[in-house]
Amino acid sequence: MFRYGIVGIFSTLIHYFTSIFLVSSTSFGFVTSGVIGFLVAYTFSFSFQSLFVFKEKLQLSSAFKFFLVQVVALTCSLGVSEIASGMSDYVRMFVVVMLLPLMAYFIHSIWTFRT
Repeated sequence: MFRYGIVGIFSTLIHYFTSIFLVSSTSFGFVTSGVIGFLVAYTFSFSFQSLFVFKEKLQLSSAFKFFLVQVVALTCSLGVSEIASGMSDYVRMFVVVMLLPLMAYFIHSIWTFRT
């Protein structure tokens, strides 16, 4: 799980700094820059999660599963956050930030990279 977290931190930084670079130095808008940043980070994350964390070869089927897991984990985390809507935004964001990687790691380990 430690290596998964390290790759996740780098992935987040790549997403953030790619998006900031694009929005500040190109004619791309916020959404376009964010999507490109996500795609760059996704490519990095999938590659390193496959090779470094789960010790698997890069495969198109795994890339598709990886993407689906990320979307499902995000949706579930946001759903839990919405259930906790009576709490402060800081607590809700903390729940999402903690829950998302844990859920994604669990699903990746039993489905995406299951050998």
